[in-house]
Amino acid sequence: MASEITETLLLKILTEKDSYKRYGKFVKSHVLSNWGGTLFKDFGEYFDNFGVDNIDLDKFKTWFTVVKHQNIKADKREVYETAIDNINNLDMDEIEVEVDAIIREFTKRDYFSQIADKSLQIAEGEDEAAPEDIRVLLKEYEDSIGQVDITDKLEVKTGIIELIQSQAVQDGLKWRLPEFNYSIGPVKHQLVIFGARPNSGKTLVLTSELSYMAEQLKDTDKDVIFLNNEEEGNVVKHRIVQSALARTDEDLLRNPVKALEDIKTLWGSPGRVKVFDDVYDLHTANSILERNSAGVIVVDQLWNMKGIGNRVDSEVTRITLLYKEARKWGKLYKCPVLIVHQLGGNAGGVMFPNMEHFYLSQTALQGDGDVIVTLGKSYDQSIPEMRRGIHIVKNKLGKGTECRAELKHGQMEVDLEPHIGRIRGHLV
Repeated sequence: MASEITETLLLKILTEKDSYKRYGKFVKSHVLSNWGGTLFKDFGEYFDNFGVDNIDLDKFKTWFTVVKHQNIKADKREVYETAIDNINNLDMDEIEVEVDAIIREFTKRDYFSQIADKSLQIAEGEDEAAPEDIRVLLKEYEDSIGQVDITDKLEVKTGIIELIQSQAVQDGLKWRLPEFNYSIGPVKHQLVIFGARPNSGKTLVLTSELSYMAEQLKDTDKDVIFLNNEEEGNVVKHRIVQSALARTDEDLLRNPVKALEDIKTLWGSPGRVKVFDDVYDLHTANSILERNSAGVIVVDQLWNMKGIGNRVDSEVTRITLLYKEARKWGKLYKCPVLIVHQLGGNAGGVMFPNMEHFYLSQTALQGDGDVIVTLGKSYDQSIPEMRRGIHIVKNKLGKGTECRAELKHGQMEVDLEPHIGRIRGHLV
């Protein structure tokens, strides 16, 4: 009976067109009773056919029984008429209604019925069923519940003056390389994608920049979280320290105690940058992020991760979903997300690679990345060995006080200095 009352209350709420549009997407017919699922679907058709803002249930009952279901059997007609009368007679003023809680309840029923079905398939040994699918369903459930909770907060209510002033972005984390400050500007919660061929200097670019961002987090409780599945973790962390201090391996070995003290001075804590090794799936990545306080998230490389489940129809789709997840991280943790993605073999010898040079899913990257940067190397023997080309392929930022309009999508040359973990630009 309690379930029936909840269902009646849900349908009463959905007789308002705004509520139907807002909450209807969270309600699935299969978690309702037979009569509830039919009324829910027919409410949508009624709104579409008659263009009303609120359903008059007396008129709806006539349409339902005389037009929509004119051949319905008498016993079923009585069930539906009783249900419609119960909805109509429910006085919303006499009960306290937490609409979001009701919607969450039916969302929970939907996902946990799917999880139960999937668990049974796994228990019975069906080939296509995998435990990873359950983790994906749980994550989708959490995301759906979050959407219900924040529905009222989605409207942008920023004032016009504040909107105009916000275009002159000054806060956010700055870059060590001047070229990035001139073209991209400060980053706050955006997704920045770096594309490069293997052994081209992409890790050096990351370590140089994130070690400088760590300095800017010194007086906060935030850290740089590096999710690694590419190089050996200790090597990466050593490179980050080297980039921070701009010292050779010999200098670091000569006085490691001073190196530690200097790192404390720069970062406030030697643990300001946390490197997590062998992060090959989204579940592990999300667990790490939930247990830490991210001020910058770095992933090398995202496309190596698993965890989207068995429902994707191609590798391109899988990568697309991974990048949508990474984009959520920036908004959820309110920090920049820096991602490394491999360029394909066609980028070999290209000084300023384009989107067409990305390995798989160029469209997905272009859609989700706020900023896309490529690092290229020419095979021309007349060009210095450590010379690299930086191409700002996509840039939705470029609004900082240091930014130069002509460099927003610029092509710039830089020199790698791997012996001290830095990149030297040519612009002043």
